Amino acid sequence: MILARSLFSSCPTFSGSCLRSCSNDTRSNPLCVMASCRYHIHDDAAHKYSLLGIGLFIMANINSYLAGSVVMARIEYGVKLPNLYATKTHNKNATDFNIIQRSHQNFVEQYAQIVMSVLFTSIIVDRPNVAGMMLVVISISRILYALGYSRDIKSRTVGILLSMFT
Repeated sequence: MILARSLFSSCPTFSGSCLRSCSNDTRSNPLCVMASCRYHIHDDAAHKYSLLGIGLFIMANINSYLAGSVVMARIEYGVKLPNLYATKTHNKNATDFNIIQRSHQNFVEQYAQIVMSVLFTSIIVDRPNVAGMMLVVISISRILYALGYSRDIKSRTVGILLSMFT
């Protein structure tokens, strides 16, 4: 136990619990102690970044949902690829399609900036929980913005205000 403490004293979570997690016959095995100590470090890091991971997962799913809504709108309004937007001369529902397309395009335009600022906050400033909470709030605001924008352009105000808050 003394040897293990001296070998792994640099482990921030090393304690007697690292040794107790190993079976009785392997307590003297430094590899067991090292594996146990690494498990504790990994567990702490996973807990520290869990909210950030949830927020990134939500953002990716919002992007998928909005992309799917554009695909469905393309089918419904008859807008063929490679046209990014519909024109009134070729499609009588051009405005309805363009609103849906624009709500997704706005999300894509903001996505990189949001992710970079959140990663900066979590890694450089070392506040991953704050960054994760910001990302969750931003995710909610982006959903409200996209839903409001796709229904009526003036309905996007709630999403804009919530985005500005974060």
